[in-house]
Amino acid sequence: MRIALSISLILCATLSVAQSILNGSFENNTFNGQYCNTDNTSYNEKMENSSILQGAYGGMGVFNQGCQLQFSDSIFGLLPPDGIWYIDLLGVEFYFDTVFYTIKRGISLKLSEPLNPNHWYRLSYYIKDFPLLSPNDGGVYESFVDSTGELTHPVIQTTSLEIGISDSESTFGSSIDTSIVPPQNSYQEWKQVEWIAQEVVFRPSFAAEHITCRPILPDTSQSTSRYAAMVDHFVLEALTSIDRLQNQLKLYPNPVKDRLYIEGEENIIIEVHDLLGSLHYTEKLTKPFINISHLSKGIYIVKVKQSNGQYIHLQNIIKS
Repeated sequence: MRIALSISLILCATLSVAQSILNGSFENNTFNGQYCNTDNTSYNEKMENSSILQGAYGGMGVFNQGCQLQFSDSIFGLLPPDGIWYIDLLGVEFYFDTVFYTIKRGISLKLSEPLNPNHWYRLSYYIKDFPLLSPNDGGVYESFVDSTGELTHPVIQTTSLEIGISDSESTFGSSIDTSIVPPQNSYQEWKQVEWIAQEVVFRPSFAAEHITCRPILPDTSQSTSRYAAMVDHFVLEALTSIDRLQNQLKLYPNPVKDRLYIEGEENIIIEVHDLLGSLHYTEKLTKPFINISHLSKGIYIVKVKQSNGQYIHLQNIIKS
């Protein structure tokens, strides 16, 4: 047990140190009341440490739990992961005078310090679909219907988001991740749909000072197409080498009867200890699994170390 505890302390001592995104949850702002939309100038002035990217014409959706739209009791589902504020990123494709245009409402989020190109980072964030609205469900934007209640614009569809890093608050920069497309729900269903967590591990190619995001447009070349997704709660961590290896390693199944599979790293040594610290099995990994069928049933501690003797992973398993 002492051996297991000491190794746990070593691993804890080398865990990642959080690097701050200065307003990753959009709570630091000076908006008053229930804002559902705002122009670009107001967003840049009132939303701290976040700016709208160049080319994002037409304003920005800045939502909180108190927002209500015409023809709806409330368009909002479950509360965002942190606080009450979140952002709606909208993209539009349309023709004007025979020219096809695309507009993406993207934003940047300022970092507390520039990224280090020699380090690895983990970025996590949350996304949510835009509700599928129709003229008959009581949940359409007032500007999208005429006096008879008929749609004057196409329904907004949910899309994925592109995440990037930039050295400028006004340009997207370099892409590091593409989110999933959240399953689109109707207005009634949307009230119970939870936010979806996303995560990407990356190594920056330059000393970026901003995280950026924007909607991805499928380029359907239709007369007018609208796409959107909600986004909130950006968190960035600087990873140590051990963190990165731990993030890559996977041990399964658990409970295990015979073969324990290890994925994500090569040139490693596997040790299997009991809860008192006694070593029961060790093997330098030359295949993607170890066979522990000979061990008695019970709880064991699997320790993974590199050839230099440095432990990079520790996990309890149940031998069935």
